[in-house]
Amino acid sequence: MYSYYKDVEKMVKSICEQDKTIKEKSRAFYIRHALKFFKEYMSLPENENKPINAITYYDVNCYLDTLPYSDNHKANVYNSLKKIFKYTYKKGITGDIMNGVAKPEIKKKNAKIIPESDYQLLKNFVLDEQYDIREGKLLNLRFQEIR
Repeated sequence: MYSYYKDVEKMVKSICEQDKTIKEKSRAFYIRHALKFFKEYMSLPENENKPINAITYYDVNCYLDTLPYSDNHKANVYNSLKKIFKYTYKKGITGDIMNGVAKPEIKKKNAKIIPESDYQLLKNFVLDEQYDIREGKLLNLRFQEIR
């Protein structure tokens, strides 16, 4: 167990509750993943007695590399750790740890594009007055999601 875990736990919860830039629904994620870093990585035998001011970017990089998550999820974990270590840096507790940490790249999903022929069929159906207007409106709503 990390020797300074109780102190870190109080600090992390305090930071996340005071920081107004963290959305309410994201607060639990930030707390959970910041504490997970200290609970898992800093509890390793070689790290358990290391004070918070001795943590380096190497520690955070190693931790992120060992996570079994996708790069998108790792980027969220990176952001939660960045929030904590940015605060500790401003308070003079640690150095600028996150400056040396490689941020995982977020892979954006490709947009779904429907063929022009299908687009014309949908458009004709929605605009055709012989069909029930409710069906056309429902299809139009679904069509707007795709575009």
